[in-house]
Amino acid sequence: MINSEPFYIYLKKQRIKVGLNQTHLAQALKVASSTICYIEAGNYSRFPLDKVLSLAKVLRIDQDQFASLWVDAALDEQRIKMHAKIYKL
Repeated sequence: MINSEPFYIYLKKQRIKVGLNQTHLAQALKVASSTICYIEAGNYSRFPLDKVLSLAKVLRIDQDQFASLWVDAALDEQRIKMHAKIYKL
């Protein structure tokens, strides 16, 4: 979370702040537009890890800080999925 907002909201705000729509961001990163939709919905597992630092650069975010935030968000996503699986058993 960034200032108590989920990371995916932060990503969307940064994308808008730099003046990109999802399609243009996808083109800049050479990924499918649906990939941007997924990360802006909080699904980080579908985003290629080799593109994380490129995403930070395009969004004009410090790469080291961004990488740490990305890892935290991805771990949170996995934690939630595992928790849901445990309680479904």
